[in-house]
Amino acid sequence: MGLKLPQALPSLDGARGRIVRIVYLLLALVTIAAVAASLLFNGLDYFRNMPNAASFGFRTSTYPEGVRVETAGPAAASHGLRDGDRLLAVDGRVVTDGTEFDVGAALGRAGDRTALLVERDGGRHRVTLTRQPSSWSMVTPSGLPLWLFSALSYVSVQFFSLFMLTASWLLFLRRPRDPEALLFAFSFLLICYRGDALWWASPILGIPAAPLELVNYYGWLACGIAIAVFPDGRLATRLSRVAVASILIVAFVLTPLPLWAGEPPALLDYAANYGAVLLALAAVVLRWRGTADQIARQQVKWAVAGFAVAAMMLLCFSPPGRAALIALGQPWGFVLSRIIQVVGYVALPLGLLVSLLRYRLYDAESALSRSAVFAVLALGLLGVFAASQRVVEALGEQYFGGSVGALAGGIAAGIAAVVIVPMHGRVERWADRRFRGNLLKLRQELPALVGDLRETADARAVGEAVIARVMPGVRAVRAAVLSGDSIVAAAGVSPEAVAQWRRGWQPADGEGSGSEPADPLLPVRVPLDADGCGRVGWLLLGPRPDGSLYGKDEREVLAEVADPVARALHIAGRHSARQARIDARFEALEGRLASLEAALAAGPQG
Repeated sequence: MGLKLPQALPSLDGARGRIVRIVYLLLALVTIAAVAASLLFNGLDYFRNMPNAASFGFRTSTYPEGVRVETAGPAAASHGLRDGDRLLAVDGRVVTDGTEFDVGAALGRAGDRTALLVERDGGRHRVTLTRQPSSWSMVTPSGLPLWLFSALSYVSVQFFSLFMLTASWLLFLRRPRDPEALLFAFSFLLICYRGDALWWASPILGIPAAPLELVNYYGWLACGIAIAVFPDGRLATRLSRVAVASILIVAFVLTPLPLWAGEPPALLDYAANYGAVLLALAAVVLRWRGTADQIARQQVKWAVAGFAVAAMMLLCFSPPGRAALIALGQPWGFVLSRIIQVVGYVALPLGLLVSLLRYRLYDAESALSRSAVFAVLALGLLGVFAASQRVVEALGEQYFGGSVGALAGGIAAGIAAVVIVPMHGRVERWADRRFRGNLLKLRQELPALVGDLRETADARAVGEAVIARVMPGVRAVRAAVLSGDSIVAAAGVSPEAVAQWRRGWQPADGEGSGSEPADPLLPVRVPLDADGCGRVGWLLLGPRPDGSLYGKDEREVLAEVADPVARALHIAGRHSARQARIDARFEALEGRLASLEAALAAGPQG
């Protein structure tokens, strides 16, 4: 492409690193101030401006030319207020050059009646409105009471910026000299400058919306570059170099000219936010397939898990998804759209944050499995509901000659509920096979295997077979099996080391499954108990390669296989003991026969 790129992100050692960290701290301070101001002004808007205007039956919005009536409710409309009216004065107080905050404060000071001066079609009109009681309980167009609408909207708008700011700060504190982590930390700060959270900056501070949108835009592009060089900051493949070059061209050649003039063209927006970033993700997946480093592979899995959830959630805002949300009706369509929006925006940075901090990397499969189930069921539920409602409405019009109204929604909801239950089971089984195959094999195959071995093998063979299945199933770095006080099998650790460790551990009578995170050698202890056999021994396990212990799913599977393993060890031990007795008797008989043969060979004496 004619663009010479470095082989890796620059090192942050020495003076360069200090400068970068100082720049980060300055940007973080500005961003903290912006997010704090956003919390204040959005709080004032949702919890003061909006209820004050709603108490007189309308809703406002701030435009470059001033404050306009966004929506005039029935009561306000009956007194002459219209959508789009420009507010000039409230009770004689001029608000021509004011903002919604000025109008909200003025309406809060008004009594039971207020007089508005508005401009419409070049003319001025006076409108007198009466305060309505209990504005907080008024139902908004979303179908929610105002208090719930304001709370849900405020949280959904502010949560993302707070989350990104926190994630950025954690990366800076934990990985201050890692160029990959710092690039993500910078991009997360820039992404905080969202238009829906910082809309107040234009009327309050006079900052145009376009530069703020541009900052957010470059934040996502910087995140795309960081993804392309994930997880070690190197441009290791041709595809990663192509992805970075594409993002740089979009950022510094295509973007500046049109964006400063207003909204980006749709084609450019899609190319920047989807095309180039998808190339970056493809580069990461390609690296994942070509690396043998287990830690790096788990890091990439977390990143891909976050992207997959984000993509699936944001697909709900595609034309079919929007149609399904609309078909849900209010208020569920509004509530679900807010939840999906928050989950979709947070999923990608959350996956990256867990990956970069290397926190419980080996829980990626569990996260992927649950995320896939959630995303598929969410999309399936929306699709089944929307399709069912359309079919019921069509049948109603055909056979009953009119709309069946709310009945269609109720029938569609019932169909969706009936379909989603068996669908959940199938999707969950598919996700387990796809993302947690080793754990599934452990649960399904080990009981049958030890059931066969117990009839023919000794305790050592059973213990080795158990370790061979358990270690890959739960990703343990070491394991040992005790039968009674004997070490029958060990892997990743010598029997001598286990024996020395065993002298410092004395389990209490009746002690169940447990873990000791401070124990670096064998922190997880699973008792091998079986009905009719009692406690046969212990399955001792080390941590996973990232040093973390096992999650709930792994612990449940270990508890399930403990019974058949204990029974197999008990029966194998009995067989071994019986075989030992038989061998001893044969040896004794052979000894006596040998003595008789020797006596006969010697012949009669004398």
